[in-house]
Amino acid sequence: MSKSASFAKHKMRENNNNQFRPEQQQMCREIGREFPDYSVIMEDMVSYTKENGERTCAIADIMILELGVYYRLNGEIHYTSDKQIEHDWEQKLYLENLGYFVIDVDTR
Repeated sequence: MSKSASFAKHKMRENNNNQFRPEQQQMCREIGREFPDYSVIMEDMVSYTKENGERTCAIADIMILELGVYYRLNGEIHYTSDKQIEHDWEQKLYLENLGYFVIDVDTR
């Protein structure tokens, strides 16, 4: 099991097997209050194709659907290696090319 997978499973156990982190739930509620006329959801998946033809997906921690605003809550795991930092940067570029407005939130 990869470090990120074991970290995620630990966090799920810590949060009583809830896939939504407390900071994610809180931020979603706050955004929902700020944008009451829009659909604010957690864990929305966006599929895309990389330049090499590989199909992959990104999962928004929070999304304002109608506005195409894509929030990524980046905890410690996102800053642990150059490979992870490059992956996040590449993913952001693909999402922006699809028309999403990507907002990174440092939750360390």
